[in-house]
Amino acid sequence: MSFLSPWLLLALLALPLIWWLVKAVPPQPRLHNFSSLLLLRRLTQHKQNAAHTPLWLLLLRLLAVTSLILGFSNPVWGPGEQKTAPKNLIIIIDNDWAAMSQWHERQIAFTRLGLKTLEKGGTVRVLLSTRLKNNQWPDIFQTSDPKQFKDYIAELTPSPWKPDRHHLTWLLSRPSFLPILRSSDVAIFSDGVADSSEQELISILAHSPHRQDIRWPDCHITQLYATLLSGNKIGVIAKKFENCPTKPLKLKALTLQKNGHFTPIQKWDITPNVYRTFSIESALLPSLHALTIEGTMSPAGLALLKAPSSTRSVGILRQSGDDKPLIGNVFYLKRALENFTLSKDITPSSLKQSQLSVILATDGSLSSDTASEEVLNWVQNGGILIRFAGPILGKSTAQILSPTQKALITVPLRQGERTLGGSMSWSTPQNLAPFPPNSPLYGLTVAKDVSVKKQLIAEPSETLSSHVWATLNDGTPLITARQEGKGWVILFHVTPTADWSNLPLSGLFPQILEKLIEVTPHVNGLNETGSIIAETSLSPWKTLSLKGTLEKPPLTALPLPRNNSDGVSATHPVGFYGVAPNIVPFNLVQNKNPLIKEPLLGVFTKPDLSPAHYALGPFLLVFALILLMLDLVLTICRHGNFSKITLRISIICLTLPILHSPSGYAASLTTPPEALQPSLAFIPSGQADTDEIVKEGLKGLTHFINQRSTAHLSTPRAVTPGQDNLAFYPVIYWPITTETKLSNDQAKALNEYMSHDGLLLIDEMGAGSLIGEKSLKTIQTILRNATKGLSIPPLELLTDKQTLARTFYILHDFPGRIAGQDAYIAHTQLDEGEDVSPIIIGNADWVHAWAIDDNNHTLFAVIPEGEDQRTLAYRFGMNVVMYALTGNYKYDQRTYPEMLKRLKTNGPSSIEEEGDE
Repeated sequence: MSFLSPWLLLALLALPLIWWLVKAVPPQPRLHNFSSLLLLRRLTQHKQNAAHTPLWLLLLRLLAVTSLILGFSNPVWGPGEQKTAPKNLIIIIDNDWAAMSQWHERQIAFTRLGLKTLEKGGTVRVLLSTRLKNNQWPDIFQTSDPKQFKDYIAELTPSPWKPDRHHLTWLLSRPSFLPILRSSDVAIFSDGVADSSEQELISILAHSPHRQDIRWPDCHITQLYATLLSGNKIGVIAKKFENCPTKPLKLKALTLQKNGHFTPIQKWDITPNVYRTFSIESALLPSLHALTIEGTMSPAGLALLKAPSSTRSVGILRQSGDDKPLIGNVFYLKRALENFTLSKDITPSSLKQSQLSVILATDGSLSSDTASEEVLNWVQNGGILIRFAGPILGKSTAQILSPTQKALITVPLRQGERTLGGSMSWSTPQNLAPFPPNSPLYGLTVAKDVSVKKQLIAEPSETLSSHVWATLNDGTPLITARQEGKGWVILFHVTPTADWSNLPLSGLFPQILEKLIEVTPHVNGLNETGSIIAETSLSPWKTLSLKGTLEKPPLTALPLPRNNSDGVSATHPVGFYGVAPNIVPFNLVQNKNPLIKEPLLGVFTKPDLSPAHYALGPFLLVFALILLMLDLVLTICRHGNFSKITLRISIICLTLPILHSPSGYAASLTTPPEALQPSLAFIPSGQADTDEIVKEGLKGLTHFINQRSTAHLSTPRAVTPGQDNLAFYPVIYWPITTETKLSNDQAKALNEYMSHDGLLLIDEMGAGSLIGEKSLKTIQTILRNATKGLSIPPLELLTDKQTLARTFYILHDFPGRIAGQDAYIAHTQLDEGEDVSPIIIGNADWVHAWAIDDNNHTLFAVIPEGEDQRTLAYRFGMNVVMYALTGNYKYDQRTYPEMLKRLKTNGPSSIEEEGDE
């Protein structure tokens, strides 16, 4: 046991003085005999006063004073401490990504272990396994001062990248440090994740006389690997160690906000160590930027997919008739470019003002010299032109083409088309050959069923092979390319339709276009052998912070080599790299390899996360207080006043509950809490995910209303019609799903609620829209079946003419998560005034737009106008609540324009005719 304030123990020297003071009695009285008072000798006293303080009471008081002194001295006691601590201790700390989620507990263990050695007068050395943010290795920390050691550990932070075991092995094996290692015990706080260099580290650590590997349970470690696939699909695997329970995890799709924060837009359940593919709605795909495992705190649980600005826009130069279904040139191109944003109404003259870096040109769209000149200037400044052959280009010859048009041709072409197969040809349609190594298409799998019936033939030349990026089996070019200025011209020797080849009908066609659009901007030219010279590095665009947000890259972040094999590091943190729109993600987890446990680096030791020392001061002070109270009671008993004191204490104990009880206690037993403060309510849908979203949405709306009005609402509640009293809730939100169905008692309760000024807000949750899973006809049938038995008045379209549109905010639109959806309200006759509608039916999915988490951050993206649309959704919700609470008191605002018009026209004359008024 030790004392944190030992100087207070000097007060123990006062115990003899206290003994003397407590034991002191008044001086002995002098005796005088008075004859007249002899009768008093025969009187018997009922109460005897002791001449001296009893020994037991004296000891009790001394024990109380001693407890007070010891309590204020802050004594601490460490149970289970080792009797012997090493004279020299080396602590190796894995402060990498895998230690982030348990960092606080690890710091406690570091401190406790080091203090054991330092309190015995030993020396502690600390080595870290990861580099600092400036990519420098931290110096070996050495100290014999406990305070200095605690300050150092308190300032340690984990690094969101992998450890460097090679450098750690080199530090330990230096000739100057090896003697220290031989005379020191080693404590390793390992992250538990395997590396390729553990054996080297184990062999060096063998020089230490005693080694312990202190590890935490490792089932919290999760690595997420994800990649975008064709067809709006995502391939995902959440990797955990094999011995961990296979409890389902929550996978969240994230969209990146302007402030760098991620917001969920969709959720799935995923089983650890099982590779799965998920489909995402086309409307949400542009907003999908990352995936994460719910509850993870390290960058290993986050997979960046694409940056907001990395979604490349592509333009198509076309001529009339190209949009015809099945036979138009643009028909197949649009379907092959589903993963890209197509810019509309692109013309050669508008290229300078556009932000496009890639355009596709159909046959005949560059026939005029004016168009060719505009496009050529754009290409020479860095643009990429992808052309397609056709009958018009096939009729052109070198003599017919102008110099500008020749510059937009990759290689000299022979006039006319080459026909493969048919009744007038000996040849047969040709299949595609594997893509050559000097092509950006190298690596794509060639489909065996793709064949070509017609093509444009290139004139043979010595440099032809350096321009060929794809060929047929007979060696004739299919795709050729040439660098023009800072840009590129790429030519398909076939049409983008199915009349010359079946390539546009295959799954290879969109892969080829995607590869050309993404890779060609990084191609810097051709070397002497005709191979592509690609960009060697990508500059950092935004990197991931320790808070889980994307921020501007630090000054220490360096360009990322394209052939980077070292993974995430201090100079290459997790984030996005490149220049818009050619931005690529760089994740901590870059493959689907399983997560493997690291072999033990020493004797396995479980970390004891209980407090290292118990503070005895509070217990001693409480003990002293009890002794003093006991002394008071015993003193009272010795003076014979115990009965009076007991009576007073009993009276106080009996009156305390009465004083604490509020007035009207009996009434509070029967009044439910819902009646004391209004709140929003919702009818459970029976689906746990939907009900959780509705609860989060109503919580967000309540937070918005409480901040902007005096209508302070309580926490939203789930209510069941027919069981709960609905009269306490001004608005009840009812999400419609496939499982929605009302019983007769529930329909009766809702009819009663609406007839007594209650407002029922029915939301079809966006079904039938672009992000809905059910068709509009299906959800209408579900809505019709769900509302059977309800007394619904005639409805009309909700517009800005109704009172609801101006009860608090003046609104002209009523969006939710999605915009452009109609809402309906009870029909009213304008001449008869407007009653408060008992029901509102809509399809805007308002709760997704309102939903917030515990930190008041929005949870889901809104489409298509972002935060401005979310603000309108909140305002609509507030108008609904105010409409339900205040009724139609703002009905007269509807007639303001007409009233002002009449006052302006007839007001002055009528007022003058009225006389004095």
